[in-house]
Amino acid sequence: IAPDLSPGVAYGALINGGFIDVANPDASELLEWMRGNRRFDMPLDGPNQEWNATVLAWIKQGALNN
Repeated sequence: IAPDLSPGVAYGALINGGFIDVANPDASELLEWMRGNRRFDMPLDGPNQEWNATVLAWIKQGALNN
């Protein structure tokens, strides 16, 4: 089930929904989708290495709600 990424609830949906793994950032479900390793790519036009690196760095820093 996809997380609700609506403003105000996106962070909680990602963290509480198991999409972010701060203990093993590289294995985070969100990154797997962003890398195109799941059934549908996100974004739809294919993986974006710069965005992926930014999200990975954010997760490695503790995935704070900032």
